[in-house]
Amino acid sequence: MLLAPLAVAAAVGYITLTRICFFLGKDEQLVVDRLTDTEVVNGPGIQLVSPLVKSVSKRKGELLEPLDYVRIKDSLTGSVSVESGPKLHFLRPFDRVLKRGQGHSLSPVEYTIVKDKQTGEKRIERGPKMFLPSAYDEFGDKETALSLESNQYCRLRDTATGKRWTVRGPALLFPEPTWEVQGGVLTAISLKRTEYVRLIDETTGAIRVERGEQMVFPEATESILPEDGAKLTAINLKVFQYVKLIDNASGVIRVVRGEATVFLGPTESVIGKGKTDAVEIDAETAVRVRSKRTGELTLVSAESNEGIVRDEGSAKAGAAAMRPGLFFPKPEESIEEVQKLIKLADYECMIIVNQSGELAFYYGDDAKRGAKPRAFFIPPHHQSYALTWSRGRRRERRDLKVERIDTRPQFMSFEFNTRTSDNVELVLEGTFFWQVVDVERMVKMTGDTTGDICNHARSKFIQLVSKVTLKEFMDSFNSLAQTASQEDDAFYASRGVQIHTLEVTAYRCQDASTARILGQIIEETTNRMNRLSQQESENEVKMFAMAGEIEQETRRAELLKVVQAHKLMEAKNEGEAEAERVKSFLDSTKESVPDLDSRVGLWKTLRKQDALEAVSSGPAKLFFTPNDVDLTIETKDQRNDDASFDRGSF
Repeated sequence: MLLAPLAVAAAVGYITLTRICFFLGKDEQLVVDRLTDTEVVNGPGIQLVSPLVKSVSKRKGELLEPLDYVRIKDSLTGSVSVESGPKLHFLRPFDRVLKRGQGHSLSPVEYTIVKDKQTGEKRIERGPKMFLPSAYDEFGDKETALSLESNQYCRLRDTATGKRWTVRGPALLFPEPTWEVQGGVLTAISLKRTEYVRLIDETTGAIRVERGEQMVFPEATESILPEDGAKLTAINLKVFQYVKLIDNASGVIRVVRGEATVFLGPTESVIGKGKTDAVEIDAETAVRVRSKRTGELTLVSAESNEGIVRDEGSAKAGAAAMRPGLFFPKPEESIEEVQKLIKLADYECMIIVNQSGELAFYYGDDAKRGAKPRAFFIPPHHQSYALTWSRGRRRERRDLKVERIDTRPQFMSFEFNTRTSDNVELVLEGTFFWQVVDVERMVKMTGDTTGDICNHARSKFIQLVSKVTLKEFMDSFNSLAQTASQEDDAFYASRGVQIHTLEVTAYRCQDASTARILGQIIEETTNRMNRLSQQESENEVKMFAMAGEIEQETRRAELLKVVQAHKLMEAKNEGEAEAERVKSFLDSTKESVPDLDSRVGLWKTLRKQDALEAVSSGPAKLFFTPNDVDLTIETKDQRNDDASFDRGSF
């Protein structure tokens, strides 16, 4: 029974002890909220607290490292303070932590923008330093300063005052809080000797020109002229070149000739395509020039001196009026056309029309041109009169421009349809061999010479072919063509042309079935002609072979006659020689052998001996008859000494 009260007393004592006795570490503090006040007790230590308090709590102190800070507000007075490390900070009784954060470690090229919330002012904090804010400071991330090299710059604008200026390198730029960097880091314009740049001031509109060699830094309100877009290269003119420039402010035009290097002025621009080669004026080149001031049109040639620049050394060589040179137009002049000397051949004709519409005919033939020149330039307010002729095999397009009329005979092809009396539609192809003989009459009578010729010939062909059948046409189409060209000589003569020949070179049927039949007829005719030609060739070959055999046999007969005559002559010569030898032998042996028969027998014996010698000297075999030889054959037996003889005659 005594244990229960003791346990209760122990529990009450423990609870009471824990409410009034607190053990504090080095980083702890005790917050005691008394009945009328609040106080804090920092550790380390043991603190006894009266039970008559509202509340008691322990809390950790604020451990701040070197870059740490804490913003604290006194809730009793409303004041704000900042505590920075490194340290262990114990809050006061009425302190409340508003923000815990870290400051910035700024290098020499870093900065941060700081705003004072009490005054609203902004400032920058540059490195190298450790930045920790004050009680009312508000700051952002750290930023890197702009490093400008010697060829770089920045355009700045103060948003507070509106002022604009530039900062050139080399420099390290820390923009102030109210500064605005426009366009970032820009590169200055580097100009070579032949380069330049035109800059316009946006506020005043003034334009300045900067030439090389230099480094150009535009001002804050300056920019490159919009029509230029970038730096420009000066116009390099050679001795034979020029350029036209106009001052857009005054409207004055000037011409700059080479050799020169041209830099445009502030308000100048190039007229036309820029630099242009001067026109080389000589005996075969002239230029037609129009004055924009008066509208006058003139022709400048080697015979005139106006506007022509000539070499001074050549001025002493001959007459100035005929020397070649370079033509540079004046500021108010424009080149309308560069003309080459028109030189007409003997067979050529050219028509020139003047401002009144009158035509003049120029010929290359001495007999026709009269007082007009053979080589000439087209005068001002004159132009070449071009004829428009039809072209194509059917003359379906009239777009052939002819300025030089060729009066030589020439070929012209044609193609048109016609129909025979047996209602077969044919497509005829052929050629005209024609010639222009009177240009003035031709121009007066027609504007389409080739079209008139072909259309008239087609009309005549239609009339003639319509009167014959297909077979008659096939047999006589060339004579029809000749009739068509010769019957209407007056028509061609009235147009100043002459038709020498008109030939049909091909024809075909327009209808496919008729064309196939005609093709078969032509094919059969062609095959028949081929067979006849082949048979004639074979006959010619046989006749030639027969003639060769006859000639061969004739030659062989003549050869046999000659061979026979030679053999007879040879036999006669041999007989005479043999008779002479016999006679000589008989005469020489007459004294020793008086008997003629004996001498003859002796001669025969000698002839036999000569025959035997002739036979024995060669591969021939000699056979004797029994009458000529008395032969005995003896056979011996070796087994005994007896011998048997068999005698016979052969």
